[in-house]
Amino acid sequence: MQSIHQSNTELNNDTKAVRPRRLNRIAIFLGIPFFVLLLVITIGAFITQYTNFRIGQTPSMGHFYLVVILDLILAAEWFLLPVIMRRVRKHPALYAVSNVLGVIVYFPLLFTMTQLIVNQDWMMTDYKYFAWNVFLFVCIYVFILAITGHPALTSVVFGLVITVFALACYYLESFRGNPLIITDFTSLGTAAEVAGEYRLFMTVRLALFLQVILGLLVLMANLQQWRLSLHGIMLVLRPAGIVVSLLAIFLFYNANLKQDYFVRLDTWRYIRTYSRKGMLSSLIAQIPMVYVEAPEGYSAEAAVQAGGKYLSGADPADESAAPVVPENIIVIMNESFFDPAPLGTTDTDDELIPFWRSLEDVSKGILYVPVRGSGTSNTEFEVLTGNSYAFMNSQVIAFTTYCSNPVYGMASTLKDQGYRTLAMHPMKATNWNRNNVYEWMDFDEFESIENWGDESYEKIRSWMSDDACYDRLIERYEEKDPGEKLFTFCVTMQNHGSFAENTWYNGFTPEVDLNYETDYPMAETYLTLINRSDQALKKLIAHFEKAEEPTMIVMFGDHQPWIEQEYFDHLIASGTGDDKIPESEHFFFTQYIIWTNYDQDVLEKDISSNYLGSLVLEKAGAQLTDYERFTLALMDMFPVLGIDEVCDAQGNWVPYSELPEEAQTCLLDYNYLGYNNTFDHRNLADSFFTIPDPAA
Repeated sequence: MQSIHQSNTELNNDTKAVRPRRLNRIAIFLGIPFFVLLLVITIGAFITQYTNFRIGQTPSMGHFYLVVILDLILAAEWFLLPVIMRRVRKHPALYAVSNVLGVIVYFPLLFTMTQLIVNQDWMMTDYKYFAWNVFLFVCIYVFILAITGHPALTSVVFGLVITVFALACYYLESFRGNPLIITDFTSLGTAAEVAGEYRLFMTVRLALFLQVILGLLVLMANLQQWRLSLHGIMLVLRPAGIVVSLLAIFLFYNANLKQDYFVRLDTWRYIRTYSRKGMLSSLIAQIPMVYVEAPEGYSAEAAVQAGGKYLSGADPADESAAPVVPENIIVIMNESFFDPAPLGTTDTDDELIPFWRSLEDVSKGILYVPVRGSGTSNTEFEVLTGNSYAFMNSQVIAFTTYCSNPVYGMASTLKDQGYRTLAMHPMKATNWNRNNVYEWMDFDEFESIENWGDESYEKIRSWMSDDACYDRLIERYEEKDPGEKLFTFCVTMQNHGSFAENTWYNGFTPEVDLNYETDYPMAETYLTLINRSDQALKKLIAHFEKAEEPTMIVMFGDHQPWIEQEYFDHLIASGTGDDKIPESEHFFFTQYIIWTNYDQDVLEKDISSNYLGSLVLEKAGAQLTDYERFTLALMDMFPVLGIDEVCDAQGNWVPYSELPEEAQTCLLDYNYLGYNNTFDHRNLADSFFTIPDPAA
């Protein structure tokens, strides 16, 4: 007994016991948020379970009773565990063993519960990745512990942070089809702006997982009532813990970066990677994706030489090709707008977008885009610059991560030819960093919600209606001087998600009824919204049909909406879809039209969005940069650069890895030019991306 007492005394030289009275005050102080949180979880679970019970989606309230039982257990733990631990601490050996067992249980149980939150399914994580994630948990825990010296605080804070990350993954996957990813941290402002449209919900299973985590944190807070001092050997061990933990995380990151062995990311469906390989390791593995390496053999000179191979002959946009040059070019990127008909027939008695489908004498086609459900600015980036996400990760937001001054493209090309360039978007200018990027693109003015003018605009749900947006667009057109050339790029907001029933503000009710056995309220909401968009477009075109000045209106959707997958399944199962769209592209296309109030050479062509800007410039009879001429030449050879496959001029879809050598060389040339245009600004070949100065 004397030796045990002596060893315990020596231990206390390096650790400071926390006074019981102080712990009691802390317990009382923390008890309020603890029980409030339990109450919120329980009420949320009850509302969800009762709602599902009333509509027949769950046979009983039985699972909810488990939540109540766990509430009682957690309440008992909160009050009884401190009493038990006071007795255990009187026996140093037992107290030490209980701390060791607690740590052994803490890391794997915390990982398991947070992983179940992310996936909401039985554990799909391989044993190897289970071990790697627990290892990363330990490394981060040791790093925090070495700084704070307070094990209980470290356990609680670390557990809460990891749980918040897991919840973010779960809710973001539910709302947009992708969990939390590393580049979301570069777009926090935009996320906060639209977060109000999304409503958090609590399922019974989610409640159970959270209750287990809370119980674990309460256990660790009571077990680890000791501290690490900064005296004696701890003066060495704590700094060493910081260094060793950081080194271990770096080695994991470096091994994954060089070998692509530990976590190979599925960048089109991140949730698959998170489910099989763990949330934390997947997030760390994403860090390299914010950096884009130069393609093999790249140099600025090689890029220009590669592009020059495709520029034989005169500028295709000469006077003979486009006898009418529009004084007004209006390009509208309509939020989440797409015609579902190419996937199949929607079972409804209502007309969805009759005006859009009736348009004749317009250039039109399917527009293949790099994103689904979110990531608006990535399609915007492709259209406005001519660069392609085929060579970048589509989950990275170019506007916030890659772009820097200058950003050459449609705006700079038209401005060099005398157009005043105007960007419009009825939301905050800082969303997706547009306030900076539009300036770098050479837009003369950006009209955002801060300087929109009329505050009494029409809203549909929470967002400005397309009709109100187009009214302001018409006002800006009418304010210009006669004969002044104007390029307007307008991004709408009406059809932004979420489409859930709890977003039906300002008297909105769906007007489209689907004839399926199961209700799809989000699909009905969305289809009602695009019907309103269709009406607004009809009104806009009717206005400019009467305009004396030659006018071109382009409209396209940025991506498909994130609504019930079962609705899409019904479309595809109808068997009336377009067979030319491969399965890999089913959810990565919208459509575009090019309308003019004068005669045009009508073109029907399916393309990817990286070509649309150059195509519009060509149709407008604008002088093109060498880069725009290059992209048009490439479009003739490979009109679609898709998600997994390339579509050639004959309509054949070929996986990127199976392209013949000649095709791969063409795409490598494109990669060279896009890299120079976006990333290599020190060696930027300005002359390739700009209109030659006539005075030069």
